[in-house]
Amino acid sequence: MLGSIIYYTGLALILYKVAQAAEFLYVYFLRPAKDLKKLGDWTIVTGCTSGIGKGLAIELARKGQNIVLISRNPDKLAAVKEEVESHGVKAEVVVVDFSKFDEDAKKRVTDTCSSLNIGVLVNNAGLSYPYPQWFEDTELERVENICKVNCESIVTMTKLILPQMLAQKRGTVVNVSSIAGVIPSQLMVVYGASKAFVNNFTDNMQLECGHKGVTFTSHMPMFVVSAMSKIKRPSLTVPTAEAYAKAAIKHFGYPGTLSPFWSHSFYAGALQQIPWLVSGPLVFSAHRKIRKKALRKYKKDK
Repeated sequence: MLGSIIYYTGLALILYKVAQAAEFLYVYFLRPAKDLKKLGDWTIVTGCTSGIGKGLAIELARKGQNIVLISRNPDKLAAVKEEVESHGVKAEVVVVDFSKFDEDAKKRVTDTCSSLNIGVLVNNAGLSYPYPQWFEDTELERVENICKVNCESIVTMTKLILPQMLAQKRGTVVNVSSIAGVIPSQLMVVYGASKAFVNNFTDNMQLECGHKGVTFTSHMPMFVVSAMSKIKRPSLTVPTAEAYAKAAIKHFGYPGTLSPFWSHSFYAGALQQIPWLVSGPLVFSAHRKIRKKALRKYKKDK
């Protein structure tokens, strides 16, 4: 009897792992990309002047999407607009500082987007720590702005654009989260908590709106070559923003929470299987090393 229980339990576990492997291969290498034109002619990308946001805007333009570019720097927006339009599509620009997303800024977004056929909303704007810091030492303005940019802006942008998608009974909202939302984040507590909010908001919005024709997806990248990560050279596990964007867009229109770049998915899956009791000290050690290196640099520069 005991032998049979062990046998069938082991068989069930093997079948489960085989199913997981098959799902991974399908999602990352075989699943066809959605035709975003069927959702709408226009895509909104926030935080689009560098890093992942710019990579997504350019790649979407290459695929024929018109782009509404929303970010805080007018000069950088103008440069990205020119690059987007070089691919034969249209672009609109809205200057918004999401740490000061006031009524005037909301009106500018609404006025620009209300007459456009918006099919995709990419909430990418994000703010992190300058380097890992103890919570009590972090400036109050910094932690407040992380909450405003990473959480409030996503809720507000979704609130402004979702009614149009629901009226059309089609559309997709892609919220750019982080692996920090599902693993320990000591010395970057508010950033990690803000990304956990993004994941939770996305999952619940999918439950609420998925049957109405609008899908919600949360993307959890790990390190990408960008100003935010301060990494300058790509590797197998650290893609360029352009490479990441090409991988990410293949998942647009599909619901769920995932890490779009295939090598990120391996790491994300493994990290989520480790209890926080074990992964907590590992993350803490890594963040302390980054902190020490940053403090040495700041001291040297000063």
